[in-house]
Amino acid sequence: MLLHETPFETPLAAVRWAITVRELGQFGGRTRGGGGAPRPCEPADVFAVIRMLAFRNQLRPIDLEVLEAAAFGRPHPGANAERWDHIDRLLRFHLERKMIVRPQVTDAA
Repeated sequence: MLLHETPFETPLAAVRWAITVRELGQFGGRTRGGGGAPRPCEPADVFAVIRMLAFRNQLRPIDLEVLEAAAFGRPHPGANAERWDHIDRLLRFHLERKMIVRPQVTDAA
């Protein structure tokens, strides 16, 4: 990651960006940065993490449906706090390690 590249604040923001840039690329649009701040990855890097977690069965089909709905801002009947916490925790762990998502700051108190 270069110093001028901006990590995402949340895993969901990274997924939304990756989907948007992938769709832009299908129509000949720019793929690096997505028209906003320069990002520390390509959309394929985000999708590779999702694919790996799905392959390992850590993200189940219902989790992928909830993630897709959230990325498009749609409600999903399977979305609940427990499921979203599971999705967020898995994605955050792997995306933080790749410096795609900014590390979450926790209070020591």
